[in-house]
Amino acid sequence: EGGTSTYGANDIANQLNAAYGNQNIAAIILRTNSGGGEVTAMQILSQTVKDRNKPVIGWAQFAASAAYGTLAPANEIIANGELASVGSIGAVYEVDMEFLNWYKENVLAIYGTKSQNKNQEIRALLNGDSTPIQKMVDRYTDNFHSIVTSNRPLSGNVEHTLSGAMFSAKEAKRNGLVDSIGGLNYAIKRAQAWAKISK
Repeated sequence: EGGTSTYGANDIANQLNAAYGNQNIAAIILRTNSGGGEVTAMQILSQTVKDRNKPVIGWAQFAASAAYGTLAPANEIIANGELASVGSIGAVYEVDMEFLNWYKENVLAIYGTKSQNKNQEIRALLNGDSTPIQKMVDRYTDNFHSIVTSNRPLSGNVEHTLSGAMFSAKEAKRNGLVDSIGGLNYAIKRAQAWAKISK
C-alpha cells in the first residue's frame, strides 16, 4: 500500500496504465533499485507490465525478488552497469518468534466450529508445526518461478538461477535474467528502438 510520501503497487500500476493511455508516450523505462516486496504486490505489477500496449523496458540497478518479478514480463531488461545485481527469485515468510511466543502465551483464539481451517498455517505454527506455512511459501515460489520462466529466455543452470541467488550483471546476462548491460542513454535508445518496432 502507498502512503502520503510513498507509492505502493496500485499507485505504480495506475501510473503505468496512465502512461499506456497517453498517446504522447511511446515507451516506458522502469528504473529499478529495490530489494523487492510482498508477493501479491509483485503480481499486481508484473501483470500490469504484461498487459502493456506499448514497450516497457526494465532498467535495473538492484532488482531483487518481487522487484525482479515485476520486470520479468518487460520487453527487455537492461542491467544499468557491471555492478548491477538481480535475482533472489523465490518467496520467504518471516515470523517474529518473540511475538509468536507472546501471542501463544497471552491470546486465546476461539474459532467458529464451522471455520476450523481459518488461519490454519499460523495455528499450526503456534503448535510448532511449520509444514502448512512451508506449503504456502512453496506455492508462492512456484508462482514466482512461473512468472519468470514464462517471460524470460533462461539458459544455463536454470535451477540455480531460480534458487534465490543474486547475480551480477554479467552472470545475469549469461543466464538470461537480463538482455544487456548499459547506462540510461542506452536504455533510452533501446526504448526508442522498441517503440519503432511496435509501430
